Amino acid sequence: MICTLAEIKAFLGITSTDYDDELNNCLSAAQKYLENETNRSFEKVTIEKTFLSDGRNSFFIAPPIYFEVGDYVKIDSEEKENDTDFFVNSTTGEIAFFSEIPANLKVEIKINSGFENAPDDIKRAVLETAAQMYKNKGESASGAVKSKKLADYSIEYETSGVEIQSIADKIIANYKIFNI
Repeated sequence: MICTLAEIKAFLGITSTDYDDELNNCLSAAQKYLENETNRSFEKVTIEKTFLSDGRNSFFIAPPIYFEVGDYVKIDSEEKENDTDFFVNSTTGEIAFFSEIPANLKVEIKINSGFENAPDDIKRAVLETAAQMYKNKGESASGAVKSKKLADYSIEYETSGVEIQSIADKIIANYKIFNI
């Protein structure tokens, strides 16, 4: 997880260990919720995929992506060179080749996705969302309250005044990737 138990406890002003499991669950659910909302991973992960080309010269991996030593893109078992044979748009997750790739060739990819260190604003969005989940566990929405549910946790907030979830929504808006 990109936020620690110590961070959420400090954020909420909790010193007791009585709620540690619940807080960890809220952190995990909040991060997963925000990753789903943005269509990206916040933690660094290595993606390995093998598939047949479809005749296009580009394909997409969940951004942000970046190449490191040991990463590769192979076409028909031949390793291709980053910046010579293809380029990586780390923001959109596109890997685009400078020449056409014929259909039905084996494509193998090993590439890194996510953030080495998540940006502070993303961490804040996770903390805000986890705090809402923790504070509103088991409560139902009524009147001028909005509710979003994920697993056993719900995010509930008033529709007037400062909305905690709208803070997280505004933060992640810059990180959203829309699949068309």
